[in-house]
Amino acid sequence: MSLSHRRIALIGRALCLVGIFVFVFTGRVAAATSVERADEAPAGDVLINDTYTPLGRNSANFFVVEEVDGEREVSALDNVDRASRGKSGVISWRASAHRIQAGRVRLSIAARRWYSMPVQYLVRPNLEVADTVEFNAEPGATYLVRGRITDDAVAVWLEDLKGKRVTTAITKGTHPSLPAPLADDAVAQFNRTSPGELQSVLLRRLGRASSEGKKPGAEHLLQPDAEDRIDYHYDGLGTVRLLVPRETQREPFVIEVIKVLPSTPPAATSADCVNTGSVSLADAVTLIVTTGDANLLRGIAQGLLTAHVTDVPTLDTLAARVWRERDN
Repeated sequence: MSLSHRRIALIGRALCLVGIFVFVFTGRVAAATSVERADEAPAGDVLINDTYTPLGRNSANFFVVEEVDGEREVSALDNVDRASRGKSGVISWRASAHRIQAGRVRLSIAARRWYSMPVQYLVRPNLEVADTVEFNAEPGATYLVRGRITDDAVAVWLEDLKGKRVTTAITKGTHPSLPAPLADDAVAQFNRTSPGELQSVLLRRLGRASSEGKKPGAEHLLQPDAEDRIDYHYDGLGTVRLLVPRETQREPFVIEVIKVLPSTPPAATSADCVNTGSVSLADAVTLIVTTGDANLLRGIAQGLLTAHVTDVPTLDTLAARVWRERDN
C-alpha cells in the first residue's frame, strides 16, 4: 500500500471515530434530558411536558421544548414525526418530556403545525413561532408547554399544573388571543388536560380516576402495530384516553380528552333576552362572540338544537367558532 493510500485510510478511520464519538456524546445529552418516562424521575427533578392538539387524521398543532440552555432536545414533534414515517400518512402518536435542574433556565420553545404527509406543506399554511424564554424552575415542579394556533395568529408559553403562565407568551400574527386564567378546581384542572401529557403528569393533576378500563389496540392493514388504550373515567368530568406504547421504556400518555357536555346551556343574564326555551338568542350570541371554551360552545349548540332555533346566521357563527376553537 502506498503512503498516500495509508494516509487516506488513517484519515478515514479518524473520521469514523469522530463520528462515533459525536453520535454517542449527542445521544447521551438527549437521553439525559429528553425522557418518555416521568414516573421514574428522581425526587426534586423539574419536568417540562410537551403537548399537542390533533387536527383530524393527518395533522396536529405541537407546543414543544426544542432546546435547553442551548442544547438540542428531542421533542414530542420529533418523536411523532419519526414514528409516523413510512406509514402512508397514518400518525403514530408519541410523547416527550424534558428533565432539567431547578433554578434559572433558558428554553427554546415553539408552536408548530405539523402534517403527516410532507406534500401538505406545499398547499397548506405553515403556521409556527419559536423563540427563547427564561424562567426560574422550582425544585420538583412540573410544567407544560401550551399554545394556540389559528389561521391568523400563533402563540406559545410555559405554565405550571395550575395553569399559571411562568414565562412570557411568544406570539406572531395580527390578533393572538391568550386564554384567561382558569379557576383552580376539578373542572378547570380537567379542562387543562392535553394530548401528549404523560400518565404520571395526569395523575399529579387529577389524582386517581373514578374507574378505568383497558381497550386492546384494533390492528388493521395500515397500522398493524396498533397499541392498547386505557380510559380513565372521572365522574362528572369526562374521560381521559391514554395510549400504551409497545416499548416498555415509554410511559403511557394522553391522546384524547372526552369532556362531559353540560346538561343545560348557561342561563340568560340579559333582561332583554328573547327566551326560546332552554337558551336565549341574545345570551347565545354574546357567549359565541366572547367565549374561548370549545366545550361551552358545544353546550350552547346543544341548547339551540333543543330549543329548535333555526336562526341561520346565529348557527353559522356558532359553527365557525366551534371549528376555530378546535385549533387551540
